[in-house]
Amino acid sequence: MTDGVVIRRRVRALLAAGDLPCDEPQKTWAGPGTGWECAACAEAIVASEVEYEVDVAGTVLRLHRPCHEIWRAECAAVRP
Repeated sequence: MTDGVVIRRRVRALLAAGDLPCDEPQKTWAGPGTGWECAACAEAIVASEVEYEVDVAGTVLRLHRPCHEIWRAECAAVRP
C-alpha cells in the first residue's frame, strides 16, 4: 500500500475537489478485502487486507483500514 503521507495528500486533494464525500457515515462495515479499488489510495483491497465499506449519503466508499483512518481524520479536520 502507498505511504501514509502520500495517501493523506491524496485524500486532502480529493476532499478539496469534492471527489470524496466528508459527510458522517450512515453505516460502516469491515471485512476481508474483495478486490475493489480503495477510494483513498486507488489500490486494490486484497483478501488479506481489511476492507471498510462506508455508506456516506447513499455513496459506498471502500477503503483500506489505514486509508479509512486517514479519511476520518481529514474529514474531522475540515468539519465545522
